[in-house]
Amino acid sequence: MTHQDRSLTTCSSTSPMSPFRNTGREYNNVHGGKWPMRTLRLYLEGTRGKTSTDKLFTDITWLVVHSLRAVAPIMASDRHCFECYGYDIIIDDQLKPWMIEVNASPSMTSTTANDRILKYKLVDDLINIVLPPDGIPNVHWNKVPTPDKYGDFELLIDEELYQNSDHSSSHRGGRQSDRHSAPRWK
Repeated sequence: MTHQDRSLTTCSSTSPMSPFRNTGREYNNVHGGKWPMRTLRLYLEGTRGKTSTDKLFTDITWLVVHSLRAVAPIMASDRHCFECYGYDIIIDDQLKPWMIEVNASPSMTSTTANDRILKYKLVDDLINIVLPPDGIPNVHWNKVPTPDKYGDFELLIDEELYQNSDHSSSHRGGRQSDRHSAPRWK
């Protein structure tokens, strides 16, 4: 396989044995080339400005929402299960996000200590969301976590809240009477 044929998202393309090792894009033994979202946001705000950074993160949010809505009818929907999706997104020099792929079962392999911590936190946050407060699943649990259980997750759209609100009854002919308080699919 040539370097051009290798997926940009494979762990091997950022490993210590990577062909990019001596090209200025080295693997970093501390973070492995991966940054927490907060660090990326801070870096971009410092180099590109808050407005551009906010737009980028809004665009990423809508990219995720649209991709999930596109496949929602065929997603496995078992009330007793959950699934974690891994998004590989590349950002161009104009701060436009491009979705490379979505993994239904993202790799949990760790390449650095920070990567292991990040993935441990991901699993911990997932468990906090899917298990009831006492940790014992039961049929009477509401299954909607409280915001304090989100961890580093962010609620993108609360469709259930919108459907039960007054806004859903005011939706007529594809137009919304209160455009700012209801979620819109761009």
